[in-house]
Amino acid sequence: MREAGTETDVHAATGRPEPTILDAAERFGADLLVLGARRRSPVGKAVFGSVAQSVLLETERPVTVAPT
Repeated sequence: MREAGTETDVHAATGRPEPTILDAAERFGADLLVLGARRRSPVGKAVFGSVAQSVLLETERPVTVAPT
């Protein structure tokens, strides 16, 4: 990423995923969140929920979601 002139940081944390991600974004002043999401069927998403979807709905920061 440095070759492209973009600064990145990677942070690790433990806890419930959605609030932990949102808290870290706030603490570190993230300009962008990048999340990996597993491909699931629509029924699987409804039954088990989606961390990426929850983060998207709860943050005002830009979010990029990439398949893992």
